[in-house]
Amino acid sequence: MAKRKRIPKETQTQLLVQSRRRCCLCFGLNQDLAEKRGQIAHLDGDSSNNQLDNLAYLCIPHHDQYDSRTSQSKGLTVDEVKAYREQLYKALALSAPDSDKAPASTEISRIAQIGNPIIRILRGVRASRIFQLGGGRIEVTQTHPTREE
Repeated sequence: MAKRKRIPKETQTQLLVQSRRRCCLCFGLNQDLAEKRGQIAHLDGDSSNNQLDNLAYLCIPHHDQYDSRTSQSKGLTVDEVKAYREQLYKALALSAPDSDKAPASTEISRIAQIGNPIIRILRGVRASRIFQLGGGRIEVTQTHPTREE
């Protein structure tokens, strides 16, 4: 294994801002979007590979679990972490107030045109944050009643 190289400050900053210090495994496994104390993990196990695609922000328990090798149970895989990381980044992008994909205070009754029955149930609710969690599930935070038109 190559000697550990310090992750460049710009790369660290980009990763921390993109993840908003959310653990991609907490999100992928439990839909947990809470900020976590964590570390930057080298997904391929090579601490000299500081390419952004090889790095992920993981909470301390998940980083420990990821780096551990077990003989009986199936450990976390690189592809699994990368998939959860992409899901997290998409969810965070959709929840960003300046996102062009899901602007703040989107009226769910207008989004209902996509045909999702879960969203139709929420007609008449105004939400400032909408998260698509996958599997047809959504999470709506900061809801406000709207007048029926």
